[in-house]
Amino acid sequence: MTDFERLAQRVDQLEGIVRGLYPLVQQLRADVGSLVAERATAANPPAAAVAGPTAIAADPPGQTRDAIGAMAEPAVAPTAQPRVAASPAEGRATTAPAASPRPAGPRTSAPDGAHLTLEAAVGRYGTLALATVSILLGVGAFVRWAIAHGWLGPAVRVALGLLAAGAVAAIGMRLRSHGARRFGHTLLALALAIVHVDAWGAGPMLHLVSSPVALGGAAMASAALAWLALVDGEPTTFSVGVGGALLAPFVTSTGEPHVVAVLTFGYAVIAISVWAVRDRGWEIPVAILALGSVVYTAVTARVSQPDWTAPAAFLPATFALGCASTAMFVLPPRYRSTLAQGALVALWNALAILTARGSLASVVTGAAAVGTIVAYATVPRLGDAALRMVVGAFILPLALLCTAVWAVPAIPIDRALVTAGWGAGAAVAATMYDRLLSGATTSSTDWSLLTGRSFAIAMAGLEGGAAIVIGFGERHPVLSTVLLAMYSAALAVVAAQRAWPAVLVPMFVGLAVTSLWSWQLLAARAEYAYTPFLTRPSLAAAASVAGWVVAAIAIRRAPRGRPARPGVAETDLTAALGLLTVVPPVLLFLWVRQELAGAVSSEVSTFLLIAYYAVAGVGAVFFGRARTMPPVRHAGLAVAVYAALKAVAEASHLGIGLRVSSYLLAGAFLLAVAYWYRAA
Repeated sequence: MTDFERLAQRVDQLEGIVRGLYPLVQQLRADVGSLVAERATAANPPAAAVAGPTAIAADPPGQTRDAIGAMAEPAVAPTAQPRVAASPAEGRATTAPAASPRPAGPRTSAPDGAHLTLEAAVGRYGTLALATVSILLGVGAFVRWAIAHGWLGPAVRVALGLLAAGAVAAIGMRLRSHGARRFGHTLLALALAIVHVDAWGAGPMLHLVSSPVALGGAAMASAALAWLALVDGEPTTFSVGVGGALLAPFVTSTGEPHVVAVLTFGYAVIAISVWAVRDRGWEIPVAILALGSVVYTAVTARVSQPDWTAPAAFLPATFALGCASTAMFVLPPRYRSTLAQGALVALWNALAILTARGSLASVVTGAAAVGTIVAYATVPRLGDAALRMVVGAFILPLALLCTAVWAVPAIPIDRALVTAGWGAGAAVAATMYDRLLSGATTSSTDWSLLTGRSFAIAMAGLEGGAAIVIGFGERHPVLSTVLLAMYSAALAVVAAQRAWPAVLVPMFVGLAVTSLWSWQLLAARAEYAYTPFLTRPSLAAAASVAGWVVAAIAIRRAPRGRPARPGVAETDLTAALGLLTVVPPVLLFLWVRQELAGAVSSEVSTFLLIAYYAVAGVGAVFFGRARTMPPVRHAGLAVAVYAALKAVAEASHLGIGLRVSSYLLAGAFLLAVAYWYRAA
């Protein structure tokens, strides 16, 4: 087929495509005509209502098709000329989208925070804040001057404060009812601040009223502002009201430790506020409540107790758990994690203080366990909130575990049991995440569950290994190394069968610990005073190497290409397999070398090492050639050459029998290597 024929064929195909697009273009022109008619009717009803659709439909089908053909085939078809309007009315209708002015209407304001420039931010909020500060400073300066000259007594000061708060609140309500709702709410928040200052003056400072009365007045003013913000749908003002209510006990306090009253008041404010915003999707108020739970717990937990083992000492921790539980049962998932995790941070702080004061270890451990369960429960349906997911599935459980281990007596088996219990809890959490994952429908939910499951699996594996080390490491290091190697090998089997890459993290950590630990045990033996391969450290080293070998075999035999479960991506274990292929032979080589380095005597040890290097080098060369593995072959050649050099350098100090044997052995093996490389 010639080039011209191919070009003609492609032109025919393009014509067919354009012919198929023609009905769609006609429908599009009709829709545009309807829109233009509606716009023209709004701007000029008598003329545009009639002319709009006619102008759009004036083109005959042939002309439209010619125009499309002109765009598709510029080298063949003539260029389409612009169409001239048939009448002035038609011209108005045709150009209505570009030339007709938009009808005037009310200006639509952008949502709060949307497209807010620096100028707008300074003009809207900065000036208002500076004005508020300036007014407060001016009033304060006047009041101080008046008090210094004896013009204002205590009662007059409080009354003037209430009058000022009422005046500011009245102006704010009036502005709110006349359209300036945001500015009005700002003035109401300023009035609330004045009320709080006035309550502090009337109660703790001037003692005109009792502290409970001052607290009630400040709380009622805060509740009124919060209720008004709920009615108007203003989350910022609601945050001010809730924050003012939470601040009221500290403003009206006389310094006396009323832990029960403060915590009861704080929980009531938090619970009512949570119930009020449960369906509104307001994140800032929930963050204010989380901060309030942390402050209340931290302040009350530091109040001195006559008996740190009494139930009253655990009230701050109970308050924190109550706030977290309320959030879990009332708020939606996206927002409950903010309050629940903030309360759990407060719980950790309270438990740490109790532990430092020597409180009951059983109660501290139980509260930490409950907090860990709540932390894991905050992870599902978090979407792509990465920080909250990490806090819930990793940071909080680990922090609470450390507190629990610190609280129990310094007995290895007790601390090992606590750590193992946390590992079992993490395994249960991972199982629950996996079950929830099977029914997940959105990608964001899948992400949070997948990542949370990975963290829980890694935590479970690490905590199980840590329990072994804590329980047996100090008194029975060899037994601890053997158990940890067996445990790590079992993790490798689980990782291979379940295709969970997170299990590889504790597996590699456990095997690395066994390797370093066994090497330390081997090096601690006295030279030339042990039988090679028959000591207790030799058992630890053998278990470590066996653990690596079992892990390599398990990962190598892992199923490949199996269908993934719903919501679970298929895992590729190739990278782990590559590392597991290299490490076991290296560790085996080093273990045998360490066993021979201090065996029997200096002369025997030197001869055994020369023989070992020669055998190992030639064996590696043979294996690398047979399996076509150049790196193994190169390493074997280097070891064989090193054996010969060692024989030449060190064998001269040996007895005649061992010296001759070393030279002959190294030379014989090097001849074998040279024979294999004869054709290279």
